[in-house]
Amino acid sequence: MLDRMDKQFPGVRERYDELSEFAHPNWGGVSGLFSIIDRETRTAKFGRGLRRTPAAAKESAAAALRGYLELFEQVYNWISDTLPEFIAKLEPL
Repeated sequence: MLDRMDKQFPGVRERYDELSEFAHPNWGGVSGLFSIIDRETRTAKFGRGLRRTPAAAKESAAAALRGYLELFEQVYNWISDTLPEFIAKLEPL
């Protein structure tokens, strides 16, 4: 379904995949936001507030919101354009 939507509204699949990274328990959604990896000692520190600005998460969320608002606008306009014809077909002759 997402791939079909992406053909009509490019970027839907990419935004969905980005949001899935934060919604599911994986590196991007758990470890990536709440850990810092020290590659020299091969250790990781876990906790809140380890990163000064979670810019990647904010940018990803903002891009997804912008994309879905654009999608909403297109669908809303399509419904507005087709609704009168749909209602006319429902009215008895």
